[in-house]
Amino acid sequence: MKFILTAGYKISRLINKIFKPTTVGVRAIIVNEKNEVLLVKQTYMQKLFFPGGKIKKGETHEIAVKRELAEEVGYIPENIELFGVYNNFLQGKNDSVVVFICKKGHFTTDPKSFEIDYFNFYDILNLPEDISTGTQNRINEYLNNDLIRFGIW
Repeated sequence: MKFILTAGYKISRLINKIFKPTTVGVRAIIVNEKNEVLLVKQTYMQKLFFPGGKIKKGETHEIAVKRELAEEVGYIPENIELFGVYNNFLQGKNDSVVVFICKKGHFTTDPKSFEIDYFNFYDILNLPEDISTGTQNRINEYLNNDLIRFGIW
């Protein structure tokens, strides 16, 4: 299964380079009461990311982030707030990433995503080294209480 996902990911990157699509996705910063942040390791990526993914046709950003959280990590947020909006031009596409923050919620369902290898909470001040650059940048903005939260992912 991991081979199929990795191959599919590489094919989608090639398609992106040819057609340069515009996509919209969502990510969620989930911080628990211990000041730990939830990160996921996708089966087809090398780094850790916030949970999230593409918005489906007809979905609002809020519905998409709630769906992605339930699918990827079995998490039901009790409240979400807009954190920032970013652009990602990597992989040959024009990707808008809408980031939400959630400080309250609970795990209720079993994750239903075969895309996620594992997920875990990490001390926000002592993070592992294998975090994506965009994820690390958003964590830094969160820790610094940056007011300007838009730009390049």
